[in-house]
Amino acid sequence: MMFKKGSKVGHLFGRSNWKPRFLVLTTDAILYYTAPGGKLKGKIDLTKCSPSDIEEMPHDGFKTGTSASSIWRISIQTPGRRYMIAATNPGEMNVWFDDLQKITAHGSCRSIDQVDQMRQAVRQARLRVPKAQAVHDSVCAS
Repeated sequence: MMFKKGSKVGHLFGRSNWKPRFLVLTTDAILYYTAPGGKLKGKIDLTKCSPSDIEEMPHDGFKTGTSASSIWRISIQTPGRRYMIAATNPGEMNVWFDDLQKITAHGSCRSIDQVDQMRQAVRQARLRVPKAQAVHDSVCAS
C-alpha cells in the first residue's frame, strides 16, 4: 500500500491531500486502485518518462501537516502532470525508485531500438530506389 497525492484542479488555492492507494507497476504504467481488488482510480503513463523524470525524496516534497502519508516520497514527472507517491518505509521507497528507474530506462531503450529499426527500414528502402531519387530524398530531409 502506498499513498498518492491528489489535487483539486482548477482552483487558485486548491486543496491537496494524500490517499492510500494500491499501486501496480506494469512495463509502461502505474495503475492505482482504491484497494487490492478495488476500483481502478487512474493510470500514470510512463511511456514518455525517462529516469531523470523520477526523483527520490524531492526537495519540494517534504511532509508538512498531519496527513497519513509518510516522509518517504517519489515524484514522477510526466509530460502532462507531476505525481507524488509516498512509501510506508525507506526500503519500499528504494524498491519502487529502482523499479521505476529500470522501467523508464527500458522505455527509453525501446524507443531507441524502434528508431534504429525505422532507420534500417529506410536504408533498405533506399537501396531499392534509383540513386537520383535517394539523393533528392536525403537533400529534402535535411
